[in-house]
Amino acid sequence: MASQSSHDVLDRLERVRFGRFHVLLLALVFIAVAFDNMDQVTLSFVIPQYSREWGLTPAITRIHPALGIGGTLIGAVIGGMIADRIGRKKTFNVMILVFAITELANGFAQSFAWVVSACFIMGVGVGGAVPIAFSMISEFAPAKRRGIMQILIGVVSIGAGYLIASLMRWRNGFRIHFTSILLPGLRSSLRK
Repeated sequence: MASQSSHDVLDRLERVRFGRFHVLLLALVFIAVAFDNMDQVTLSFVIPQYSREWGLTPAITRIHPALGIGGTLIGAVIGGMIADRIGRKKTFNVMILVFAITELANGFAQSFAWVVSACFIMGVGVGGAVPIAFSMISEFAPAKRRGIMQILIGVVSIGAGYLIASLMRWRNGFRIHFTSILLPGLRSSLRK
């Protein structure tokens, strides 16, 4: 009986018309993934800036992207476990909020240790949010639109993030660059 009920729900989800809910879901996930990728590209702009300010060598600054990726891997595992307990939407919102708060923290960074610590925590947030974003698109997108929605998230939003980062090459210092990234992420996490 439960199996039949689950099957009916899945059939109904497959037949749902593409509507406002799907547009909002697509927009929020698109923004989150784009700004995640924008953050990765900003490293190529901010590392030289803070290296000059703090007198760092290229060898030491390699720690920054490595810790960010490490945090992302851990976040993917933790995010999946949390989503199974409290739900994907809540977990997605929390993870985007973690991302936004750590970007804000980096806007006030006073040392390399500060930047890489915040980057690691930010990586946890991103690692938890992005896989959940793809799951939500797969679960809620109507069958006829699922492919295009996944392409928009998986390819176009990544390209958009890279493009935005390249266009925003702030000349006022890395702190402003970090802080500017948090605004769309914070907006996405506060939407209900």
